[in-house]
Amino acid sequence: MSEDRIRHNVESGGENPVPPRWSLLIVVPIVLFAALLLYLTGGLESAAEPAAFPTSTPGSEQSPTPLSPAVSTTTTVVEPVVPVCEGVTKSVVTAFLAATSAGDAPSAEALFAVDGFGRYIEPPYRIGGEARDRDSLLGYLDARFADGARLTMRSQKYHGGPDSQLVGFGLTAHDEDGDVVSGTGRINCETRKIEVLVLSPPSFDADPDEGE
Repeated sequence: MSEDRIRHNVESGGENPVPPRWSLLIVVPIVLFAALLLYLTGGLESAAEPAAFPTSTPGSEQSPTPLSPAVSTTTTVVEPVVPVCEGVTKSVVTAFLAATSAGDAPSAEALFAVDGFGRYIEPPYRIGGEARDRDSLLGYLDARFADGARLTMRSQKYHGGPDSQLVGFGLTAHDEDGDVVSGTGRINCETRKIEVLVLSPPSFDADPDEGE
């Protein structure tokens, strides 16, 4: 009977003939296989694409994110300028007074700056323009020490200064007669040289040129 129904539909020119069962058994698996293949192909392509993670190259710095704030690995070290300069000042003043106590003119003269030299004043023997003459300092000290002048440290004081290089100081010492001598000056902390030194009477009690 089914064959008569199919033949009747074909002969009557029906637009939607009913396909036989054996054709559905072939078409349906093909359609399902094609759909599965498309699904798997699309999944493989999407899986092959790498995830968009931030990349990093050696030597490059990554911008911080809200969840990972940037942490600085460098620490700025601030040098204690004043204590360092205080130590330099005390050592230079001590060296100067030790040289004058020993009558060592070359060692005492070497502690004074050359380019930044200001003055070495010792009234009444070294004042005015002579006090600013750096070239005559060694001869002056040598004459003073040869005459028996000596200074022995009693105390010193660090005054600091207007910047990290130039610092002031004060000193007191005993001369060869036991009298107290005071002084003040300026040291360049960077070069470790005395730029200014002013000694008060009675630092020396005789003119180095006296008796010549």
